[in-house]
Amino acid sequence: MLANGDKFVGKFKNGQFTFGTFSWADGRIFKGNMEDGMLVEGTMTFPKYKGIVAGGLVYKGQFKDGMMHGTGTMTRPNASYTGQIEYDKPHGKGLQISLNYTYDGFFKKGARHGIGTTSYSKGDMKGMKYVGDYLDDLRNGIGVFTSPDGFKYEGEWKNDMQHGQGKQTWPKGAGYYIGEFKLGKRDGFGTVYYADGRVKKGFYKNDIYQDSQ
Repeated sequence: MLANGDKFVGKFKNGQFTFGTFSWADGRIFKGNMEDGMLVEGTMTFPKYKGIVAGGLVYKGQFKDGMMHGTGTMTRPNASYTGQIEYDKPHGKGLQISLNYTYDGFFKKGARHGIGTTSYSKGDMKGMKYVGDYLDDLRNGIGVFTSPDGFKYEGEWKNDMQHGQGKQTWPKGAGYYIGEFKLGKRDGFGTVYYADGRVKKGFYKNDIYQDSQ
């Protein structure tokens, strides 16, 4: 037992902790390898993790400068992350599993960032999937969104909405639209191809057809 209430049980070498269990007075518990008194690799249990996770977090993986860093697995109530980590946050390639969706792709400082796939498993979006670019945890760039009923959008995204050039295919073979989108709606010039062979070209505003001029 240390003077500040921390406790270590394990092996020493040259006066430094090398392997064992370190218990902090604030409730954190680490079991694993240490080098020069610093955490290297093992399992850390947090009773409360920065006020974000009720019921705590368990991390198994690598450490650097006393922080989660390298590769590892974060497990918390109803969610987990496995992959690359940089200074306590998902950063690089990883797999995130939550109550409502699974994301397999790239992260930057804890947010989805880069190319990835989100598959929704519960709620109103159950069975839907997005494959494409993310920026700061939002769909931005090029991506494809599909739903079980046959709806599909492939094209440009901005701040989680269809924005730019894209193709939207309606369920049950009803047809498709190719053209411009703005803030999630058809807006600008586009062409509708109906299942019966009809083709309608023209301008849209706020998802409403205006005219062909």
